[in-house]
Amino acid sequence: AVWLPDSRNVILAGALKDKGYALHLLDTLDESEKAISPENIFGEAYRPFAISPDGRQIALVMRVSNGIQTLWLRRFDSPAPRMLNGTEGAAFPFWSPDSRNIGFFADGKLKRIDVSSGISEVLTDASTPRGGAWSSNDTIVFAPDLAGATIGLTTTGAISLGPSALEVTTPVTILGSGQSITRAAATSFRLFAVFGARRLPGLLIAAVVIVAIHSAIPHKEYRFIYPAAVLLTVLAGIGAAQLVEWGARAFAGRGVRAGIAIAASTAFVLAYWGLTALQVWTSDAFAGLRHRGHDNLVAESFAARLPALCGLGLYGSTQGFDWTVYGGYTYLHRPVPMYSPRDAVDLAATAPAFDTLLYTAAPPPELGFATLACFGKTCVARRPGGCVPQPVPAMPFPQGVLALRPPPEKFEAVPARFRENPLR
Repeated sequence: AVWLPDSRNVILAGALKDKGYALHLLDTLDESEKAISPENIFGEAYRPFAISPDGRQIALVMRVSNGIQTLWLRRFDSPAPRMLNGTEGAAFPFWSPDSRNIGFFADGKLKRIDVSSGISEVLTDASTPRGGAWSSNDTIVFAPDLAGATIGLTTTGAISLGPSALEVTTPVTILGSGQSITRAAATSFRLFAVFGARRLPGLLIAAVVIVAIHSAIPHKEYRFIYPAAVLLTVLAGIGAAQLVEWGARAFAGRGVRAGIAIAASTAFVLAYWGLTALQVWTSDAFAGLRHRGHDNLVAESFAARLPALCGLGLYGSTQGFDWTVYGGYTYLHRPVPMYSPRDAVDLAATAPAFDTLLYTAAPPPELGFATLACFGKTCVARRPGGCVPQPVPAMPFPQGVLALRPPPEKFEAVPARFRENPLR
């Protein structure tokens, strides 16, 4: 599901109400639903659509009668989509910030097309891409292939329908020095797994089979091969033990007593892997992952220690969905209501219900909130006075999705025997 910029309508991909697979536009206020694409025409493309920044149209990757994937454009006020010529083989569409151009990948290239004129052009090579993003300064950031950790930057300059103003900058490495560290650790891990496979080749075969099967499936996600990662980790552990045994034999061959030889070999292997793991853990890439959401969590922990807290507001990060980027009651540990206002109007309406606010966008001064502390981009503010209780909005759930739920006789949230004879 993807929300439109108006925070009212949502796009759903699926089969609703006994229909074929298609895209549906759901209005979460009046619960109306309409299909915005034909049924069963999507090609093998992950997330085969992109909503324009102005929220007025959607780019679709669909199959035509000959089975070739092409790019289509559908305005939400138009009865049907229209095909964009010259986009055969399109995948991973994304919009320019002004909603005038669409970037896409086809034939091992990054391309763009002007939606008004229909003129398309090749920008640069992209052998096995996974999507792109177009910034406000006309820079396209994309992953040109799956193997490396580099991100290609394409500076397009002013949009031109004549000769391309394309300037391809030198690909930059997002991971920086951490990339070489991560690759060194991955190489060591593979060697350990190979050593382990000498003892248990069946585990290696099973891991290879899992990866091979999912490599043949067009839709790919890392979680599909997690079982293979577990098997390889077991093999790496066995390989480390094998290295300890080989090291102990080498020490013993030099006249070192057996106990000391085993201890020294074990210490060497553990020290090597410990230092390698530490370098990966402290690299820029992993530090970014570890600290993602750090400011929000620290701010909420600070708010949890404030005296006489009667309500908590979360504001500024995502429209109406700030509750998704904080720790919730896991970090709050206080029996008080929690609100996530959508915008400044909603904030003013719900402000009487909470006396403490966590924000990344400053609230209007007239609401009376005074900032107590800031943690990075997230601040904690409080106002004097108590709280006037208001109903806590229900979790968003488009009613059109109800058609996808299995019948109760096939999937019961609470088995009938427990409803009839509840446990005490």
